[in-house]
Amino acid sequence: MSLDEQFNKAAEQVKELTERPSDEELLELYGLFKQANFGDNTTSQPGMFDPKGRAKWALLETRRKA
Repeated sequence: MSLDEQFNKAAEQVKELTERPSDEELLELYGLFKQANFGDNTTSQPGMFDPKGRAKWALLETRRKA
């Protein structure tokens, strides 16, 4: 099984979890998915009235520097 196939299988399995992951786990999964599918973050930082967007953006920025 290729790496792409393994990734796609894992992405589908996440959708079938029996328990909802914590917010921290969801943010981590989101970051891994975005990095794998879209590469480095190239968007500008969301405004201060978008705390959810800022948390996602900050996570993607740390992945870019890693």
